[in-house]
Amino acid sequence: MGRSAVLELSGVSYAYGSGPLATPALRNVSLTVNGGEIVSLVGPSGCGKTTLLKIVSGLLQPDRGEVRVNGLTSRGVHAGIGCIFQTPRLLPWRTVLSNVMLPLEVERVSRPQARMTAERALALVGLKGTGQRYPAELSGGMRRRVAIARALTSDPAVLLMDEPFASLDAISREKLNLEMLRLREATGKTVLFVTHSIRESVLMSDRVLVLSHRPAAVRREVRVDLGPQRDLRVQDSTEFTRLTAALREELDYGEDEERRRLDGEPEEDGA
Repeated sequence: MGRSAVLELSGVSYAYGSGPLATPALRNVSLTVNGGEIVSLVGPSGCGKTTLLKIVSGLLQPDRGEVRVNGLTSRGVHAGIGCIFQTPRLLPWRTVLSNVMLPLEVERVSRPQARMTAERALALVGLKGTGQRYPAELSGGMRRRVAIARALTSDPAVLLMDEPFASLDAISREKLNLEMLRLREATGKTVLFVTHSIRESVLMSDRVLVLSHRPAAVRREVRVDLGPQRDLRVQDSTEFTRLTAALREELDYGEDEERRRLDGEPEEDGA
């Protein structure tokens, strides 16, 4: 029996500004993320990936189309959406524990309950016992784990991750990729993940959606059948190489298509 859809976008379009000066960002985007899936978005820089996440989170409202979370139309900021950004955005004067507790304080959860929830979230991301340290005392990778723990405290239906590991060194990045896979197995969380890294998208995802140049539309879906139990050795497999090559070819084709459009050349006919 298939998993049910947790996040659905139907015909979502968005433009910055209005009238003749409007800049289209998204064009008729439709996608589905099922419960417990990690789905990655890849595409050219500036194509609209972050705009799409802002619409899913409710920070922006689509000009057309609909966003549904657990079958219900989402309007405005949705409590069931957790966001993790490229920079952790931790408050340097607060301890790790109090940073993780912050969303619960805003929701006026009792302090004992908030503390227990925050400590549980820190344990889930492998940071048990670090609650009294300050962000400046942590490595970059640890700070990102704190940001993930903070997002988990509200038990969101969907985690939105906007290139959260982009600024890390390769070793730290791979460790956090595997940590997210372990976390998904432990919690069953649904994740929509934006990345510029083809290898990262294949390592982490059940599916990868390739977006076109702005205004973004879904060009292709690539299914990643590498099994739920992955480690770094999967990157040496023939299937991993095939998948990364297919995504790279799709992105290269998109670059050629955009170049022809800008140069005024006719596009090639294709299937």
